[in-house]
Amino acid sequence: TEKVNFYETHIFRYSPRKGTIAAKMKDQIQESIKVSRSEVLIRISEEHSRIYREKHINDTLEILIEEEKEINGVNYMLGHTKDYVLAAIPAKNGNVNEIIAGKAVGMLTDEIMLLA
Repeated sequence: TEKVNFYETHIFRYSPRKGTIAAKMKDQIQESIKVSRSEVLIRISEEHSRIYREKHINDTLEILIEEEKEINGVNYMLGHTKDYVLAAIPAKNGNVNEIIAGKAVGMLTDEIMLLA
């Protein structure tokens, strides 16, 4: 994941499934090791995602508006860019199922980019 710099990575720990060959294999990795490895990968994934989103700040982005949501007492229209970055724009701009453009001015939350 360090070389590729994926924007998003789905991390899950292996767990044996009854009746499978893998479940019968000897020398299974301890759960504590699986948890530790998962935590490392999740931290790397979160960092890559943050870096990717921050590269878009000051860019004009289009989002497909999916819903209206209140965040910190303010109403926003939320949607995803064509690169699947979650973004928000003040609610007065746009309607659900509409594509709207805005300039990325920063992060509204750790996961949501703010457009103006």
